[in-house]
Amino acid sequence: MPISSTDVNVVNTPDVNVTGTVTVSGSVTTGGLTDAQLRATPVPVTSTAQTSSSATVTSVVLVGNTSATLLAANPNRLGASVFIASQPAYIKFGTTASSTSFTYKVVTNNTTVEFPSRWVGRIDILSQNGQTVTVTEY
Repeated sequence: MPISSTDVNVVNTPDVNVTGTVTVSGSVTTGGLTDAQLRATPVPVTSTAQTSSSATVTSVVLVGNTSATLLAANPNRLGASVFIASQPAYIKFGTTASSTSFTYKVVTNNTTVEFPSRWVGRIDILSQNGQTVTVTEY
């Protein structure tokens, strides 16, 4: 049912479910903002970066061709890195790293891999060579 040319003032009304097409002619007040302003105004977003002033450095002894836990799940982890002296090595976010199931593949000797922040789950590693790797968690 069309509404007549009389002004309609809708303020503080409960949500109304509308189906079909609604045609609006004339002007719509949006608290003083125009349509162009609403579309062009960036939404302010603020965040506080988490920082760490401590780290744990651990040596992990690897047996050749055997998947091992590099880091256990840690909900407080802000980040981590691992130094791998000998390649090839396969690192997986999750359980049981292999040459066909990995997140990172290390193909160069003396490589440091930085893990992104926000990954707090388990990290496994498989090295085709027996070696000791150094992992830092912060």
